[in-house]
Amino acid sequence: MADTVRAAVYAVVTEGPQWRIAHNGQLFDYFATEAAAIATATATAQTAVAAGFDARVMVETSGGSFREAWRGAAQATPHSPAAAPPAQG
Repeated sequence: MADTVRAAVYAVVTEGPQWRIAHNGQLFDYFATEAAAIATATATAQTAVAAGFDARVMVETSGGSFREAWRGAAQATPHSPAAAPPAQG
C-alpha cells in the first residue's frame, strides 16, 4: 500500500486587536501583529512539511475570507502528527 501525504493547515485569525493561530480546532497564542503570527505559523508549517505533511498557512482577511500566505509540500513518507505552534512565553 502506498503512503499518503496528509495536510496540515495553520490559520492566522483575528481575535479583537490581536492575532492567533488556529490548528486542528484549537487556538494558539496571542500576537500583536499579523506578521508575527504569520512568521510563527510558517515556521510551524515548515516543521510539519519536514515531518511528511503538506502544509498551508492561511490568513483571515478583513472581509472574513482567507488568503494563502504560504504552502509547502512533502514527499509521501511515514509521519508523526503535525506540529502544534510553539507556546509564546
